[in-house]
Amino acid sequence: MDAEQLTLLPGRTVWTLRDEPVPTGGEARTEAPADHALRHFSVPGILGPEDDPGWAVHADDLVAELRVEDAGSPSTAVRPRSGRPALVVATVVLLLLCATVGAGLLAGYRGFVVETPSMGTAAPVGTLVVTAPITTAPQRGDVIAFIAPGVRRVYTHRVSAVDAAGGIRTKGDINAAADPWTIERSAVLGRAVAIVPGVGFVLRAVPLLLVGGLLLTLLTLPIRRRDVRAASRVIGWHLIGTAVLLHLQPLVHVVVIASEAAADGARASIVSTGLLPIRLVTASGDVLARLADGVPGTVALPTGGSTRIVAVPDLAPGAQLLLIGLAVLPSLVVLLVGLPRRERVAA
Repeated sequence: MDAEQLTLLPGRTVWTLRDEPVPTGGEARTEAPADHALRHFSVPGILGPEDDPGWAVHADDLVAELRVEDAGSPSTAVRPRSGRPALVVATVVLLLLCATVGAGLLAGYRGFVVETPSMGTAAPVGTLVVTAPITTAPQRGDVIAFIAPGVRRVYTHRVSAVDAAGGIRTKGDINAAADPWTIERSAVLGRAVAIVPGVGFVLRAVPLLLVGGLLLTLLTLPIRRRDVRAASRVIGWHLIGTAVLLHLQPLVHVVVIASEAAADGARASIVSTGLLPIRLVTASGDVLARLADGVPGTVALPTGGSTRIVAVPDLAPGAQLLLIGLAVLPSLVVLLVGLPRRERVAA
């Protein structure tokens, strides 16, 4: 074969080059395997003969190749890598999702994100509650979404009683007392047909991530080097994700729902609103309680000054290592993407 055209990636810039014999006198590494052999490349039409860099390129740098019809007439049809199939699949999935959501809204289905811990483990904070229009009177035990009288706010609570006149009483599962109102059937927006924990956090995070991603893209467009731009975007996405996690607090968070004085100090009723199981520890390392998502607990606070209590993930060692790995993964990606390749030049 007299010549072969190849596409490679020296210094992160794509070139289409012609494979030519190593010049006489060059110290080619003939002992290397055929599929990893060092070759001598020139750039026809780009540099003059006196400027020919004479790159020696490893076969690992090749990203696509031209089909060779015969020894003297290489084909010009390049077969580059393409991401179009993935883009088409993502577009189709997005359109189907939008069509499904639209059809559900037209049929009267609604979605609500739980923002308070009153429903306990049945619908913890961050849960997506999907409701359907009611066709029969709500029954005791049903989870319904309704507009509370006087406050004009949507609540998702359980029906605790229905009186003879059709008035509906509601109550949060972990609340000590029933809600202070009686609602009419007309105030009910729907009966819960699906309760999906955690999805509400995702829905609340999506707009924040989209805005942050758009700003990051605009800020990094002026960066001309691909490796630097890619590394900057990885770091930027890491910072955006961290900011969203700190804002929404979906993993570890606690809420004090009640407190009372006791003879030996004070007692506080605390509920976990994060997705991870937690343990409450003091500054000295004493474990006061272990809680799961939506599970309330009572913590005894000692007398004699303030006591600092910290909520930490209560995970097995393997899960802790996994979280640490996810935290440092962006840094590893930056090291792999951000460091430019060295040109391999034959001696």
